Amino acid sequence: MPKALVADSDLCTGCEICANICAHKKFKVMNPRRARIAVIRDEPSLHDAPVFCNQCGLCIDACPTGAISWKDDIVVVDEAKCNGDGKCALVCPYGAIHVDPVTNVAVKCDTCNGDPACVKWCPQGVLSFVDVKDGAFYKHRNTARLVSRHGADLWWGKYKLWMRPWYKR
Repeated sequence: MPKALVADSDLCTGCEICANICAHKKFKVMNPRRARIAVIRDEPSLHDAPVFCNQCGLCIDACPTGAISWKDDIVVVDEAKCNGDGKCALVCPYGAIHVDPVTNVAVKCDTCNGDPACVKWCPQGVLSFVDVKDGAFYKHRNTARLVSRHGADLWWGKYKLWMRPWYKR
C-alpha cells in the first residue's frame, strides 16, 4: 500500500526543524530555503503550516525535459535531466516544488525513499507518514478546519485554494 506524508497543521509552531533536517539530509546544510519541505505562516491568523509535495503528479507533464517521473508511487526528479526552468513550480497547486538556488535544479519531497526524516524530527508531532487510505482523513480534517476559519474566502477570495487530488496515479 502506498504511503503519504500528512500534517496536523494545528500543532505546528513554525520552528522549521523539519525544513532544517530536510536540508541537512539532502544537502548537508542547515538552511530551510534549500529544504524540500517549507513552513509557511498565514499572517492574519499567525497560523504556521508545513507545505510539502502531495505526489499528485501535475509537475510531470509540465517538465519539458522529462526529468520528473513516477518511481514506486513517488514523484521524483532526475537531477541530471533537469534544466532548472521552473515550469514544474508554476503548475504545482501546493507550491511544493521549487528550483534550488544553489544547484539550479528542481527539488521536491521524495519522502526520503519511504523514511522521511522530517517525521522523525518534528518535536510537535505535526507530520506523519501513513497509508494513503488513512491519509484522506487528515486531508479532509485540514480542509474542514480551513473552511471553518476562512469561509468563502477559501474558495473565491484571497486564498485561491482549489480542490485537487492529493494522490493520483
